[in-house]
Amino acid sequence: MRIGAQQPALTVTERGILEMLMRRSPAAVDRRSIALSVWENEADALGSNTIDVHMARLRAKLAAGRVRIESVRAVGYRIVAR
Repeated sequence: MRIGAQQPALTVTERGILEMLMRRSPAAVDRRSIALSVWENEADALGSNTIDVHMARLRAKLAAGRVRIESVRAVGYRIVAR
């Protein structure tokens, strides 16, 4: 994914989250599915704010792009076009 002429530097975890959101777009992806897909031990991600921190960093890196990540209350996250 490019933002303008540049490709943002994503970590392996951020790339995994972004790929999952893009594959399931426009549907919302629940936190458990994200954790199962991206982390080996999903309990670590679900039991803390790990997913929230990664989402905040990913949103910041995608801020200038044509997509944004939305929180879907009581469901999870989804990626939408601006």
